[in-house]
Amino acid sequence: MKTIFYTVCISSALLLGCDDATSTTAKTVSQDILRVQGLIYDYDRSVTLGGVLNHRKDCVSPTWETLTDEQERPLVVYKCQLAKGALQNAINHDLNNWYQTTIDGMTKFIPRFANAETPKTDSTLEEQRLTQVLQVITTLSQHDWSLLRDNVDQPYAMTTPIAFNAGYTTSEEAERQLKAWNTLTETLNDHAPDVGLYLLPWLNQTENVEAMLRKKVSELQQHNANALTQFRHQQNEAIQITEQYITDLKRAQQNAHDWSITQVFIWSLVNPEKPVLTHVLYNLEDKQGQEDFTPMMEKTLSRLARTDAVAWAYQGKLETPKIINGIAKALFYYQTQSFQKPDIARYQY
Repeated sequence: MKTIFYTVCISSALLLGCDDATSTTAKTVSQDILRVQGLIYDYDRSVTLGGVLNHRKDCVSPTWETLTDEQERPLVVYKCQLAKGALQNAINHDLNNWYQTTIDGMTKFIPRFANAETPKTDSTLEEQRLTQVLQVITTLSQHDWSLLRDNVDQPYAMTTPIAFNAGYTTSEEAERQLKAWNTLTETLNDHAPDVGLYLLPWLNQTENVEAMLRKKVSELQQHNANALTQFRHQQNEAIQITEQYITDLKRAQQNAHDWSITQVFIWSLVNPEKPVLTHVLYNLEDKQGQEDFTPMMEKTLSRLARTDAVAWAYQGKLETPKIINGIAKALFYYQTQSFQKPDIARYQY
């Protein structure tokens, strides 16, 4: 029997091997392994666990091994590599789809980033309003409004049309000026605060009103120009990151199919008559080496990838479309986890 340091090796040595392991007799090995292989589960009480795990269609080359942890507690370890051929081809088919769908989706974002409209902010809206007020004042300055000054109701409520003060005796010219004023200012009906701040004081010849308005518009233009520069820089950043992400995806896609996954079951035989399944692990091997793939399997297939692994073996569930796609998704996440992805929510599109 082999002895391992349980706390150090359980997540790596049982998957990858442990230098501290030692051998024992074949008789003891057979007894412990046979106890586990002879288990009968409710999934199918007509067959033993060994009968199922040694004749699976979804994985090949099953091996059984006995180990002990640092407290001399006996363990039985079963390993089986996911079958090459039809199953691996199906996983790779879905894996390729994950790559291609992501590449296609990211590619569509690039022109959307490039052509995104500048977001409307309070500052840009204020610039638009005050610019329009200034344009109206420029037009109004070409006319005579002397008969309106001090003779119209002040202030304007929430609309621009004005009326003469009660008791004011109008004239034909005064009525003409009133009508002309209301016509020229009609476009400002939704600008009541700005009308009150600038247009009415200008009518009553308050000093420096137009100069103050021009200064305010200039300040807003500068502020918004800086914001636009920052916005374009951010959008260009989005394009660059997305293009690099697509390049990384295409490069990884070329070697994405070069992998193997080994499933590992570990039973504790503290009570030899009642072996207890304590761990289900997944080992990934690719050109980068070997890695514990269990977290990725749980990420895409939930904890069921561990807790229901024996049931899945009985039911052949690793060969079902949902699980195949989940494994492909886990491989995609693993193979692309180091890539910088664009944070789509940060950008306009």
